[in-house]
Amino acid sequence: MRFFKSIGELYTVIFTYFLVLFYCFTFLFSMKASAGIEYFTLGSIALLFLFTYNIRHPKWFYPVFATPGLVLTILISLHKTPEMLPSDPKLYFYHKIYTAFIISFVFFYISFKLEKEISEAREKTKNNEKQLIYIANHDPLTGLINRRRIWEHFQIYKDRKDLYNSDYSIAIFDIDDFKKINDQHGHDCGDTVLQIISTLIKTIIQKNIKFARWGGEEFILLFPYANPQVIEILENIRIAIENHVFEYKDTKLSITISFGAANSKKYDSINAIIMEADRFLYKGKKQGKNQVVYDPLCFSSEALLQIV
Repeated sequence: MRFFKSIGELYTVIFTYFLVLFYCFTFLFSMKASAGIEYFTLGSIALLFLFTYNIRHPKWFYPVFATPGLVLTILISLHKTPEMLPSDPKLYFYHKIYTAFIISFVFFYISFKLEKEISEAREKTKNNEKQLIYIANHDPLTGLINRRRIWEHFQIYKDRKDLYNSDYSIAIFDIDDFKKINDQHGHDCGDTVLQIISTLIKTIIQKNIKFARWGGEEFILLFPYANPQVIEILENIRIAIENHVFEYKDTKLSITISFGAANSKKYDSINAIIMEADRFLYKGKKQGKNQVVYDPLCFSSEALLQIV
């Protein structure tokens, strides 16, 4: 931790330290009394304690607060003599009160500032942790959750399946002829297409559907159910992408995507379900692309069956 943000703050603390030193010794030698010197140790601890944390705005406080003490000390020294002290015990009493007040106030101020610094440091650490967690779990290009994070959701759904026999579905899709887009228009165009598709799909799917970038131009959707609605949603996405006009600079692009879908009715293993969805995806590529391919027995709805 950096102790001081500017040389001015360092000068402020040094000035205040010597001000208290001068205050104590002036009273000691002028009044021949111990008041002041007995608080000097406490004052030194309080001021030296300032060196252990980051001071933000001490300039206005310490000179203004310490100067009245210095002025009072000088006034007492000019108008009172050591012989007068025994006949004026109130002077010694008030001086001790004033000195104690200074030390107490400094300690309270330091405690307040230190607590504020600690709170700010904790908040900053908390925000940094959140940012690191976000970076670790999200794809920087699309803002979608990444392969690592979606795998955690897989495991949650797998555990729920084992406990409650609650099926889930997986759909893998990628962009048809994506390599041609990169080769003809550049990788920046390809990145733009990935971002637009991610944004568009997020507006279509429900919040309980997990959407992640699987890698490259491949994406994955994780559904918390395994019914015909999965195929309906995939078809809606496919049609929305097919009908959307993608623009990059002055170029308009026609983009399509292909899906492979599978669910946990047929397989218990997460890897097996992913491999099944991946197999259907590549089957759809060979059959002409721009389609949703799945096992009709797993999604069982005659109205939604597609020849596979």
